[in-house]
Amino acid sequence: FSMQFSIHAALVSLLGAALGFLILWCVNILFTGILRITALLKENESAIGFGDPLLLGAIGAIMGVRLLPQIIFFASVQGLLAFGIAKALRVQRFFLRIGNYDAVPFGAFLCLTSLEMLIFSHQVQFLYRL
Repeated sequence: FSMQFSIHAALVSLLGAALGFLILWCVNILFTGILRITALLKENESAIGFGDPLLLGAIGAIMGVRLLPQIIFFASVQGLLAFGIAKALRVQRFFLRIGNYDAVPFGAFLCLTSLEMLIFSHQVQFLYRL
């Protein structure tokens, strides 16, 4: 291994951690502000838990910057599908109850998608080349 490759890998990992954290942190700031303006969220509540940005930061550090958009996209799609199926089947234990609203724990879908990307990342990136 050359020293230049190790420094490059460390920088990619740091950039992945920083971007992973900042993406969800900015989304949290934006949607918390919007939901507070529309009175759908109380003053002491947050739109996204603080664990989700930390988790995506850790995922970005491990997986790198290039897979972050795919991880966020596929985790969101899987979360929406699971939410829709659970709502249609009236499964109550799937949701977190926050006030009058049902919340879905997004971290589980981030972990699931990260595992899927570790296994299938070459096939997913092949689809982008088509």
